[in-house]
Amino acid sequence: DTVANLGTQPITIAPYSRVERQGIPDKRREMISHEGAIGTFGDGKSYSTEQIKYKDWAKKTKVEENSTGGWMGITDKYWLAALIPAQDEQVQARFTVRQVGGVDIHEANLLGAAHTIAPGKQITETQRLFAGVKRNEILKQYEEQLALPRFVYAIDWGILWFLTRPIFQVLEFFF
Repeated sequence: DTVANLGTQPITIAPYSRVERQGIPDKRREMISHEGAIGTFGDGKSYSTEQIKYKDWAKKTKVEENSTGGWMGITDKYWLAALIPAQDEQVQARFTVRQVGGVDIHEANLLGAAHTIAPGKQITETQRLFAGVKRNEILKQYEEQLALPRFVYAIDWGILWFLTRPIFQVLEFFF
């Protein structure tokens, strides 16, 4: 996005992005793999991935994280919608739930650092959205190209991740 200040006074703006889910998927599937809020947050050096299942997400009014880069979004069994800021940008990430017309609206929001634009000047801000299938080779490619921390961890490898992920990588190599 490019914003130009055509006025006579400086303006201050901040990039904002949001993904939402209206309602929740069938609860029977929720026990098998993670479905709900997911995000990887950190300080630019080390990152951790946070997951909040729909049932726990509904109990919290909001969850906030400050991060340098990272990513966040909403995941289902096979699909992911993730907001991806510039990896050197300070962002405030927030997961919220609100009710509209009797339906829970689950939201993942990213607010970037504020920028002041002088009169007659412009700035350009790039934020990305991943909306697609959670296939290891696709997520790995995005992780490498955009220097995303732990993007392949959008896939729920289960409690025995230390076994399942290496076994998957060996199978993928020989296939």
